Amino acid sequence: MNLSFATAMKVLLPRHCRYGECLALVIRCGDTAEDALKVHQLWSKQFNIENPLCSGSLAYHLDNPNKNPIFLTVEPINEPYDYGRLLDKPELTKGRLVHLDGLHRLVAMAIKGDRESTISAYIACKELPKKIDGLGFVDRSGVHKELPGIDTAPRAQVLDRTKKSSFSSNS
Repeated sequence: MNLSFATAMKVLLPRHCRYGECLALVIRCGDTAEDALKVHQLWSKQFNIENPLCSGSLAYHLDNPNKNPIFLTVEPINEPYDYGRLLDKPELTKGRLVHLDGLHRLVAMAIKGDRESTISAYIACKELPKKIDGLGFVDRSGVHKELPGIDTAPRAQVLDRTKKSSFSSNS
């Protein structure tokens, strides 16, 4: 599925301060790409100096937008280090998409700021919820559509963890 810019900016991210670098790109677990953009703008020169690996990844994804899909879920995984703040607060995650892979792609999308852009995404879940807040997709003709609920999305590609096969592709 192709997520709209607005939907992608609402994805919940894990705290991100990796590679032994000094400044956190995502300060709190549950922040969004929009929040990370504010951190990046505030500290951009210092961030690029003190976080060369993270900055390099962001630069790569700025130059190669939507080259690879992002992977999301409808609930945080049981991994206390990255998702601990979300595990015991379901009110933060209800109706929200949660990051699994593609943090730098999402933040690069925010930095670029192209509100017409989309990003390919797979959503991992046991069962699709009736509604995910703000979910939008772009159809094959390029028209952005807001959905009343994810269960009505045509041609959605969903990872099904309950089956032996990883992918269920309806596109």
